[in-house]
Amino acid sequence: MSTHALDDGSRAPPPTRACGSLTGIIGYFSPSIVVAQLLFSTAAWAFVAALAYHGQLPVPDSAARIISRYHSQTTLLVTLIATAISALSSFFFTRAIGRALTSRLCRPLSLGGLRTGIELSKGSFVLDPKWPALTIVTIICVVILNTLTAAWATLLTPSYIVVDVPMTGRMLNLGNLQTLAINGSFQAQPYPGPTETSPLRWSFGSDVTPPIDVTPALSWGTSAGLGALGVPSMQTVQLFGPPMFNISTGGMFPAVLSNMTGIIGGAAVPVHVNANASYPRGLSATYTIDQQGFTVNVTCRAQNFSDTGSGFPSMTLSNASLPLPPLSQSQSGASTPLVSWAWTTNCTAYSSSYVGGILVSNAKNAAKVLAGAVCPFQDFVGPSNQSALILIQSVNGSYHDGSSDIAMACEVTPLITTVRAQYSGTIADVSNVVIKTPLNADGSNWPLLFGPAQTLAMIFYSSQGMTDNSVMNSIQYTMGKLVSSSSNVTTQSMMESYLRGMVEYWGTMHRTMLYLNTSIPNDMVNQTSGTMLVTTVGWKYVKATYLLALVPISIIMGLTMCAVAIESYEKHRVHTSSEVPVDVAHHTFNPSNSMHVILASGSGGLHQALEAGRRLTDYGSVQVRLGVRDGVAVLMKDDSSTVANVPTTASADQIATASGSEQHTPAVHPMYSSAGPVDEKSGITMG
Repeated sequence: MSTHALDDGSRAPPPTRACGSLTGIIGYFSPSIVVAQLLFSTAAWAFVAALAYHGQLPVPDSAARIISRYHSQTTLLVTLIATAISALSSFFFTRAIGRALTSRLCRPLSLGGLRTGIELSKGSFVLDPKWPALTIVTIICVVILNTLTAAWATLLTPSYIVVDVPMTGRMLNLGNLQTLAINGSFQAQPYPGPTETSPLRWSFGSDVTPPIDVTPALSWGTSAGLGALGVPSMQTVQLFGPPMFNISTGGMFPAVLSNMTGIIGGAAVPVHVNANASYPRGLSATYTIDQQGFTVNVTCRAQNFSDTGSGFPSMTLSNASLPLPPLSQSQSGASTPLVSWAWTTNCTAYSSSYVGGILVSNAKNAAKVLAGAVCPFQDFVGPSNQSALILIQSVNGSYHDGSSDIAMACEVTPLITTVRAQYSGTIADVSNVVIKTPLNADGSNWPLLFGPAQTLAMIFYSSQGMTDNSVMNSIQYTMGKLVSSSSNVTTQSMMESYLRGMVEYWGTMHRTMLYLNTSIPNDMVNQTSGTMLVTTVGWKYVKATYLLALVPISIIMGLTMCAVAIESYEKHRVHTSSEVPVDVAHHTFNPSNSMHVILASGSGGLHQALEAGRRLTDYGSVQVRLGVRDGVAVLMKDDSSTVANVPTTASADQIATASGSEQHTPAVHPMYSSAGPVDEKSGITMG
């Protein structure tokens, strides 16, 4: 090692203060940090703001299909992107801390503060019980840094969402119906109900045209009965196929998504999306439409028809065997297997009595006969324009309810409903009834009472066969298979469900016949509305989740801005100060680089200064600063001016410091540090 002997007047000049350029990074790096962090945080806030404004942000349909198909790969890609953004943000933060620390070292700084800055510039934390405050602060900063990936992943990861798309349409309003569809016209018909001067006269039999097909009506009654027991039953209405209704039609006509804006004869209820509205088609779609439906409240009770009392309908049974001509002389005394049963019903609501009858066969076993009659415009109390009575009676012990013959009266009260129908694929769910409105008491809704009454009368007439009754057979079979002895289900409650299902089917089919008429009056058309629910991929705003994700992003951005502000302040302070000349290091000094810190400490004689003060109990309070000697950054104790002024033990490279001594002391070479020679190009100590 070579040294140059200098006299006391030629000692090495003291280190000058260092400015922020000691980092050796290009001068516009600080603005780059600010722009990058602002770009990240602004993008995050803008995305969340847009999400909060719109509520949902779906991806394009093609992207939704790809993401749905490659869900795992999409999650991996988003996580990688979030990790890259988090790494960049952390890098800018730590670089800002390092630059701020370097600039701050132009003034004295405690070793504790220096250690804190160095740890933060490396993305680490201080763990020292002597400095609990610094320990807590640095741990919090590191935790926030490490949550950046989770925060960005939360913002960027799409999920399955449901987009609401408003829909409108037009439908038929049964509330203004003033005639039954069987006459082929909407021309109003006079009120046919009974009055004191004009009793109701009607009859049922093979010569009367049924309002609807009886067989599917019975099927829908069975479906409603199963639904009352919690058993699903899917059926379609035979005229238009899909959708399939679960348990009941709800008395409504199915809706279909169409570009049509008006009612077209024979078509389903058309609903459409606003022509100017753009919406995603997504992966699948369901829609919910508020439609008008039709149902009945049914209340059945046991009734003794032999003593009905004054004012209540009565039903009298009679029968007669039909004589047949003998096939031979030996059969002249044989009994005939054919029996004619008849029942006379006296409806007391100002109506005449009428007779119903059926021919049955007792050829093998006694026929099971269920007599059924209908009294419209009547309830349990008396005359009514809102209800009808159904009279049901078993003949000669054909059907039993427990130990007694079946004999019941059912009050049927029609209701106009608003159904929130949900269509999913080929399934229509009409179970959500939101509004029920009874018929007008003045009889203006008479078709909605008279039509179901006719239907039920025809069903009871047609359901009786030569040997048994299909309605009661179905009820008893269902109860025998599905109803336990401990259940509260009775024959009366099952009959209520059957009657309701059959009348709701009538409501649907009657709408069908009305739709076949192309000249529907405007007062019979109502607006309907609903919502299409499109399942797709995108983002849905959840306030707590997204605001929490913005917290670490915003905090890191704010801390980065503070670090850049500190750096700018220290640079400005140094350049505007005239206390000591400012010099610039020609080699990089990065406080997050342990090698740079070691070399700067050795070149500044910091270890010698600390050794001289080894009696100190708190090295963290020792003040240090950063200086420049011959273009090299050095870290020194604040009260030391040059390395030569630091007293150390004797060595070949040390300088005597005895005051007033005339001995020549070797000066430190500009390209040498107290730790050894320094490479001129790199500034790194050559051990």
